[in-house]
Parts: sequence; structure tokens; C-alpha cells
Amino acid sequence: MLGNLEALKAKCKLNEESETYLQQRLEKTGKLLDTGASVEEARQAHEEVCLKYAGEADFEGDVKEFFVPSPAVKDGIAIDVIKPLEVYRRPTVLVYFHDGALVFGSRKTASTICKILAKEAHCLVINVEYRLAPENKFPACYDDAKCVVRWVMMNRSLIGAGNDSKIGVGGAGAGGNIAATMAHEIRGISYQVLLYPFVDFRFGQPSVEEFHVGLKSQEHLTWCTEQFLTAAEEMMNVRVSPLLQPNFSRLPPALIIVAEIDPLRDACYEYKKKMKEAGIEVESMLMKGTVHGFFSQPGHFKCKICIETSRRALDKITSFMKKHGTS
Repeated sequence: MLGNLEALKAKCKLNEESETYLQQRLEKTGKLLDTGASVEEARQAHEEVCLKYAGEADFEGDVKEFFVPSPAVKDGIAIDVIKPLEVYRRPTVLVYFHDGALVFGSRKTASTICKILAKEAHCLVINVEYRLAPENKFPACYDDAKCVVRWVMMNRSLIGAGNDSKIGVGGAGAGGNIAATMAHEIRGISYQVLLYPFVDFRFGQPSVEEFHVGLKSQEHLTWCTEQFLTAAEEMMNVRVSPLLQPNFSRLPPALIIVAEIDPLRDACYEYKKKMKEAGIEVESMLMKGTVHGFFSQPGHFKCKICIETSRRALDKITSFMKKHGTS
């Protein structure tokens, strides 16, 4: 309903591009997310939105497809290895997991942002086609991610990196959830870049209620959780909700990009607090006036203020990757 946007605007100050982005989506469908549609219809709508607002990357380089062996995926897990023309001598490798609430999204919808990250950081980016729910419920996505990260660690030279290139993990939204879980489970990861990640599937933080009329409404979060999990108690599993992990002391350095107008905002700060208390090097950056998903839509977020916002986020990410990914 268009009234939802007015209710959101009454609570907080949206920047220009966030407001027009939400307005355009509401005008097209009458609601922000098609949770009432079938999964396939919702996926199609999500892809259309992603491709429309992501735009095209100004990218020169190679994109090579590989299939990572997996006991659960007959033909292997598909990945794109994105390598720009200009890379550092021993480039870092960022294994990137796309957003989409573990139900939507693909390598295709993440292609633009992965190319931008590769170009700006002069590094290799691995764009992962992990299995989606509800066809493949928990823990399929984490099992796929673990296969891919371990394979990348063992095949640095094959994909065009150096034998001593450092490996990082990253992702947006639900992809940030996967990256966070991999950082807990796999030793040898050098850094993690978490863009407004899902870290607590209980969704009990104040910001969930505060922004319940926004892009990630409580209805949408509940619907996606039901697609992903077989039983409600699985939301307490530490793979699903890494905020519940008992030990944060062995994590690699982390950067968390936080959208100000996002139901997931408060959980991001809780996650940062747990890392700091464990002595982990962690930084966060709050992007004011922005909504969940802004970083993955660079084709739309182009007004002067938003260019500066996206640029600051990208500069922060590339600086962080250079600091922790340089061999």
C-alpha cells in the first residue's frame, strides 16, 4: 500500500534515491514485496527489480565459470570467477554470496556489484550460485558455501590468484548471513565484509518493529523464514543465527556496512558488540537515509548525495580489503 511509504517517511528521513526507489516499487505492484505470490513468481519479480536497479558495470576483464565438486550437487556448485584487467600482484580473493533472503537471487542478480568490487579492489571476486529454499532448505546454502570456500583455498592458482593470496568472505543481506557463518566455521579466512547481514533469524530487535512497514516487513521476513526452515526451532541454530554463536574469539577482522532504515540494523550492532567483546578487530559504517539493499542497486542510487553515500561505502570496503587482504 502507498500508505506504507508515508508511514515510513513519518518515522525517518529517507534520502532521495531510497524514497524514489520505494515509490517506484509501490506504484508498480501496490506493495513492496510479492510475498503473496508463488515462489517462482516472487523470484521473477525479484530478478526484474535487481536487474533494473543494478545497472551495468563499467568492467574490463574476464569472467570464467567453474563447477565446484559437491556430494550434494550432481554437476557441482556453479561459480563465476571475476578477474579485472588490473589486479594487484598477489590479489586477494573475495568469495561473495548474493542477497535474496535465501529464497531469491542468483549470480546473475549479483553480477554488477561483483564486477564493481573486483574492479575497485583490484582483486578476484567469486560469485557463488548456492542452492535456494524452499527446494533446498537449511542447511543446503551453508554446505554449498563451505564447499566453495574450501575449494577456492585449495585452488588459488587455478582461478588466477597467487598461491599465497588471502581469502575473504562477503555478502549482502542473506549472503552476509552465509559469509558470517563461514567465518565462524572455516579457519584460514582472512577477513569478512558483511553488508547489512541477517545475523539473527529470531528478528526480535527494536528496529524490526520500527521499520515493519519498510522494504523488509515483518510479513516478508516471516514468509522467507518459512521457506528456508523446516521447523521454527532451527532459527536457534548457530549456523542460521550466527549472533547466537557461543565463541567469537577466533573470527577474522570484520567490516559491517549498516543501512540506517533497515529492520536488521540493531542486530548488526549486536553482532559488532559481540565481536568487540571477544577482542576481534571490527569496524562498522552507518549509511544514513538508506534502506536495506541499497549497495546492490548502484544503477539507481545515483543522486549527488547517494553517489557520495555509495562511494563512501565502496571506498570503505576496498580500503578494508586492501588492509586485510594484501599478502
